[in-house]
Parts: sequence; structure tokens; C-alpha cells
Amino acid sequence: MFESLFPRTIDNSYRGPKAALWILGVVAAIKIAMSLNSIFNGFFVLTSADGVPLPAYPPDAAQSLIAIFAMWAWGHLLFALLALMAVVRYRSMTSLMFMLLLAEHLGRKLILFYLPIVRSGNAAASYVNYALLALMVAGLLLSLRQRSATRPAGT
Repeated sequence: MFESLFPRTIDNSYRGPKAALWILGVVAAIKIAMSLNSIFNGFFVLTSADGVPLPAYPPDAAQSLIAIFAMWAWGHLLFALLALMAVVRYRSMTSLMFMLLLAEHLGRKLILFYLPIVRSGNAAASYVNYALLALMVAGLLLSLRQRSATRPAGT
């Protein structure tokens, strides 16, 4: 398990189930889309998906929140692109990428527990984040399983 999480070399060798690679690809694609949407359409995402009452803030404060949100999304975009690179070229990083994505996600939830954001109503993005969390946990557990080196003929 430790070798799966922290491979000695980062290459295209991967002995886990292919389903984990597909899950990582789906998570990366969703995170890329979410990041780009947050960068280029921050006001809409903050007010609708995240439920932040931007119109209630002074214009300068709202603009600052949108800028901070876009910078945060840039970091997510880089993580997602790294995950996509793991799927395409550096598959030995699959478990490590799931672990890093989970650490970022859970760390963010912990920070928001202690420093909550004021929201107006129900944030629709929560449901997407719960689905992503479930996918990342399932992907990590799958990626830690190793396929046998030899397979019987016909499989």
C-alpha cells in the first residue's frame, strides 16, 4: 500500500484496476470544468452554486471575493491537470493523486468548519462536492488494490 501511495519512480506502470484510472479521469474532468467556470464566471458561481450573497457586499468587497475565488480555482485547475497527467502519462501516481485530492478536499472542509462562509440559502455545489468526495474515496480504495501480475488465459 505504501508503495502505491508513494511510488519510487513516477512512470506509466500501474498495476491497479483500470476503473480507478477512469474515476480519476472523471474527477479531473469535473474539476477542470468547475475550475474554469469559477475563474471565468466567478460572480455567477459564487452567487448561485455556492450561495454567497455577493450583492449584499459593497462592490469593492464583492470584487475582492471574486478575485480570491478565481485564484483558489486556479490552484484547483493545476491539481486537476496534474491528475489528468497521471491518467494519461504518469499512472504510477494514481493513488498519490487520489490521496492529494482527498487531503485538499477534506482540509478545505475542516477550514470551512472553523471559518464558515456566510451563505444565502442552500448551496447547490455541496451536492457536487459530496459526489466528488465519494468518487475520490472509491478511486483511492480501488487504486490501492493491486492486480495479479499474471492472468489466466482467456481473461
